[in-house]
Amino acid sequence: MSETLWIKLTAGAASDGDLPWARLDAGGRVLARGRDAPDNFPGGLPCKLVVTAGKVLWTRLKPPGRRRLEGAALAYALEERLADSPESVHAVMGTVDKEGTARVAVLDQAWFADCLARLDKAGVRPASAVAEPELVPGSETEWHLVWGDEALLRLHDGLCLQ
Repeated sequence: MSETLWIKLTAGAASDGDLPWARLDAGGRVLARGRDAPDNFPGGLPCKLVVTAGKVLWTRLKPPGRRRLEGAALAYALEERLADSPESVHAVMGTVDKEGTARVAVLDQAWFADCLARLDKAGVRPASAVAEPELVPGSETEWHLVWGDEALLRLHDGLCLQ
């Protein structure tokens, strides 16, 4: 049975606080969960990250020629929407829809790098990262509310409030 360790990067993940984690089987069933420092995570498992919704800016972009933008080109295309300089963010663009618009997730590059460095120091090397709202199902006609330690509302268009 294949298992994966999922680690949630909370707002304070770059500092010394404990991080929530869950060990899931291949079917997505939770086998164990906890909140620990990275040094105390279950070892020997492939892992993935979930970036808390509060650290991700969601926006929409109509890229020229409906082409996929990445890296600096994407960050500069968002420049008017950013509080900080385009060089300070990491942005990922989703697929372009039939109207020629794509959702874009943006996060602070320094914060993310600090989180990854903290995990690396503990020997934790995640294979991928996903923004928390992407884990919540959605459709064009429904809103979804997740209520736990934090509240997360995913709107019908895929954008999210936390």
